[in-house]
Amino acid sequence: MGKERILFSKEIKVERIDKIIASQTNYSRKDVKKLISQKKVRVNDEIVKRPEQKFDEQQDTIYIDENKLDMKKHIYLVLNKPQGYISATEDRTAKTVLDLVPEQYMRKGLFPAGRLDKDTTGMMIITDDGEFAHNILAPRKHIEKTYRVQIDIDITEEMREKFKQGIVLKDHVCCPATIIVEDKKVQDARLYLTYAVGNVLKIGMKLLGIEMPTKM
Repeated sequence: MGKERILFSKEIKVERIDKIIASQTNYSRKDVKKLISQKKVRVNDEIVKRPEQKFDEQQDTIYIDENKLDMKKHIYLVLNKPQGYISATEDRTAKTVLDLVPEQYMRKGLFPAGRLDKDTTGMMIITDDGEFAHNILAPRKHIEKTYRVQIDIDITEEMREKFKQGIVLKDHVCCPATIIVEDKKVQDARLYLTYAVGNVLKIGMKLLGIEMPTKM
């Protein structure tokens, strides 16, 4: 199973206690009201009696079933995606990367910032911060992505040069990419491919006559 950790968090504003708990967990506000009616929610040492009760972040601590609720406006998880999981929030038939998130980090609005194919392994970021995701994914931000690729053919200097200059597609030129060969064995070539825009990786490889990699 993938490994994940929290990178950082931001401060949140004061809100109604039912709204806060719903935003910080996988509970709906209806679920929170039920928890309150069952006397399972307390602030500091006092049992919460009303869902509209206000919460002071600077002075108060929320407990649900005696478990402390850690307050974060947004959450950022680094996930080592294994094979067999799709980069989506839900799917009727396949397991998604959200199925790898531990229960204590689950909350509404989580999504994968980026995409890896089902059988591709590697680092992914899971978050509920749309602005952050846009800033790391938007092509104009020019944030490089590196893929470790295993293929079954040799890499020629001509291929390297074409990637370096940018693969020419029908309607535009791909961003330049750098190829660093780690192992030159023809039957098991391994290389690092760095792109500023990763969604054209497969297109570029196919144009050079390279079949889809056996591993990434």
